[in-house]
Amino acid sequence: MSFLPSSGTATFQVTAAALIPTAVSFAFDKPSYPPGTQAIATIKVYRTDTGAGIQGVTAQVSLDGAVVGVSNVTDINGFVLFVGTTPAAVGSHTLSAVFFGISGQYASGTGSGTFTVTTAANVGTALAVSTNQASYLPSAPITLNVTLTRTDTLAGIAAQTVSVSIDGVVAVASAGPTNAAGYVTVPLTAPGLLGTHTITVSFAGAVIAGITFASVTQTASFGVGTTAVGGPADPTLPLAVGYIAAGLGIGWLSKRRRR
Repeated sequence: MSFLPSSGTATFQVTAAALIPTAVSFAFDKPSYPPGTQAIATIKVYRTDTGAGIQGVTAQVSLDGAVVGVSNVTDINGFVLFVGTTPAAVGSHTLSAVFFGISGQYASGTGSGTFTVTTAANVGTALAVSTNQASYLPSAPITLNVTLTRTDTLAGIAAQTVSVSIDGVVAVASAGPTNAAGYVTVPLTAPGLLGTHTITVSFAGAVIAGITFASVTQTASFGVGTTAVGGPADPTLPLAVGYIAAGLGIGWLSKRRRR
């Protein structure tokens, strides 16, 4: 018996390993927020086959379809915090994220979460007032420091003005506007009369983006003498707080600062 030579071919296919499927989830620190306030979202990037978080990756975040930033890298459990400011528009809003995957290992994944912006009808305000010195020579320049904040979040109230009086006489009818931190400096002139004098600062209140901010008044005392004394006039000056109570109009609270 003999064998004749022969030949043949065979084919095979190399396929890429299947990528691990992923997704993104959201959890918010509050169910609803006032307009223009801080919101904190906890984002988790995870694999959908096991639910395990994916460490060391980022996600691109969008608010109502517009990209607002990229998260920091996720921790060992796949979590990362994303901090932002809520929009002015009242209603439901969607925060979404995209994890673009890792070549040869993870597929891209997406996810979204919703939160609500509600109109905070009434928000209290606070004024912190101080002079740059305890006492001044007659007719000397005074620097008055004023900070206007909201009492719910302690954030500054920007683009507002205050009125300033010395011993009941208007010195500046409209001082400002306040900066993003609610701060403004007001230049004044010390009276010629020796003795103790009182500065009164008033915020008339305002309606901003549908929020009613309460009016508030605060006072600070300083001296006029033959010798100027440096340092703030009184570090324990009370912090005036204005608030609005439904059906009760405007009231006032006073708290003393700690040294």
